[in-house]
Amino acid sequence: MRRTAAFAWALFLWGWQSALPAHAWTFREHEEVGSLAFVQACKELRARFVEDEDAGRVERLRVACDNVDVNALLYGKANGTAGDRISDPEEFMSSMGGFRATSRFHYLRLKLVNSTHFHPQTARQWQKFHRNAIAKAIAASKVQGVDQVAALEAAVYENAFADHFLQDAFCSGHMGFNRSASSVAASLVFHDTWNERGRVVRNRNGNSWKTYGDSRLRISENSEARRRIIEATRKSVFGVLLAFVGGERDPDNEVQIWRSLPFTIEAPEVRSPLEQLLADLADRPTSTGLEPLAAINQPARKGLSLEAWSFAAGSRVDDRPAMGVLAGVSNPVPFLAPMVYGAVGASRAGDSDLTRLTLEVGGFRPVALTLDGIMSHDVLVGVNWQVGLQKLRGSVHATYRATFELGRTLVRLQIGPAYHIDTGRIGAYLGVGFGYAVNARGGGSI
Repeated sequence: MRRTAAFAWALFLWGWQSALPAHAWTFREHEEVGSLAFVQACKELRARFVEDEDAGRVERLRVACDNVDVNALLYGKANGTAGDRISDPEEFMSSMGGFRATSRFHYLRLKLVNSTHFHPQTARQWQKFHRNAIAKAIAASKVQGVDQVAALEAAVYENAFADHFLQDAFCSGHMGFNRSASSVAASLVFHDTWNERGRVVRNRNGNSWKTYGDSRLRISENSEARRRIIEATRKSVFGVLLAFVGGERDPDNEVQIWRSLPFTIEAPEVRSPLEQLLADLADRPTSTGLEPLAAINQPARKGLSLEAWSFAAGSRVDDRPAMGVLAGVSNPVPFLAPMVYGAVGASRAGDSDLTRLTLEVGGFRPVALTLDGIMSHDVLVGVNWQVGLQKLRGSVHATYRATFELGRTLVRLQIGPAYHIDTGRIGAYLGVGFGYAVNARGGGSI
């Protein structure tokens, strides 16, 4: 038992350390896009004001775009840090923000609660912070000296925060399902699946292309998407720097960015393997065509999960409960809401020192999510059978199960009443265990 407990804690810590690496793009990819976009924005800005004779604008252009390579590097690093490592643009300017940017715990906490990085929130987050950055840039143009430098820095960092979400809006794993209504594990599996597969999207200009997700920015299949991400970010940076140098907002530039964002998506569901097999046999289409991203309201749901747990079952009059360890799988019933599970293991009855082969089967239904999907709640009905020839042993139980979802790793506690077949008594069933989410299902429109 001590070895089992030690193994369980090791698995828990591994799951926590690996929790939700759900980037839209990796830090380096955000950094690359932001740096390139900043350089291009300054090049365009210099071309616009090359013959300007206003001394104030000329000086503000120098403040904005001198040392462009260094400033571009800082902007790219801020793009990668924003949202994933700090939760507010003000933290760029604070010592607490510097601490949080390097804190593994803070990073994991933000990854577990990250619905703003997914459609339709991505574009809304960009609009919010970009609008703030424009206002700060215009205000910075009206002050002088080091006050102006500090004010511009605040505007640029605000927009770096905004552009993180702008770049996320092009990520294939961050679209096609309702992240806010999905659990953490289901979201991560859905995210990883579609980052690899890619999605066909279309913007409001009618342009269509295929976009991929994290670690795939530079693959040849993603070249068109990469170009569009850099172009949108360039326009965003340019808008802020132009507001600082020229002292006024360029609304046409903002609308061009808005029109360039993915607006519709080819949104087939992610099905469980059994569902997909039945769909293929029935020759059902796997795509419902292009759907508006803002209309997609279906959550991702966990599909196949691998599970292991220990249990104790007994009545209050028993001296010793039956105790055992089980390992198995759970999976959706094709085209229906309930999930089924099955497991095999070994247990020892309360009145015996004999270890028996034990089987358990049952079904369960998800009933709620809390803590932004970190915790999921299910109700289960199961039959536990200790295999033996002389006497029928086991229980029928109806239980509540709480699951902490740490990335794909599931940490579970299960408790409820049980009817013990061999004694005819009512007692309790308690289970503690772990799981691993293998695939996801769901997504698409209502």
